[in-house]
Amino acid sequence: MHQDNVLGTINLYHPDKDAFGPHDQQLLEMILGRAAMALYNRLLFDRTRSHALTDPLAIFQRAASAWCVERCRAANADDGEADDDA
Repeated sequence: MHQDNVLGTINLYHPDKDAFGPHDQQLLEMILGRAAMALYNRLLFDRTRSHALTDPLAIFQRAASAWCVERCRAANADDGEADDDA
């Protein structure tokens, strides 16, 4: 669980009725708390990446950035040609 949301389950079985004690439960809860945080962070990452690929403003920002990069490359190429002529 993470923030009261169930992300999955893990079941442990043993033929002995009292095979797992309070210490085992405490250790498992600690490990699963960290695993839940990692799963939740991955979920947020995937959601953010999905929005970045479909959000119109993000698409515009990427296009503008690509245009600026191309302009800089063209300007640098022009500077290189001018140096060759000199």
